[in-house]
Amino acid sequence: MTRLGVGLRGAPFFRLTAEQLAAGISRAASDDGLRQRAAGLGWQIRAENGAEKAVKIIEESNR
Repeated sequence: MTRLGVGLRGAPFFRLTAEQLAAGISRAASDDGLRQRAAGLGWQIRAENGAEKAVKIIEESNR
């Protein structure tokens, strides 16, 4: 997500503190550029039927 410009780089999951999580959420919610890029990516995924494709890939990998 970070490479796509729609997410924030943070601490590894098991080292993430509540304060870091709160700061990341606050930053993501207030970053207009990030929100616009995320919205654009969402439109692209929907246009490509990306969610359905992802489900099929996940289901096939579990067989």
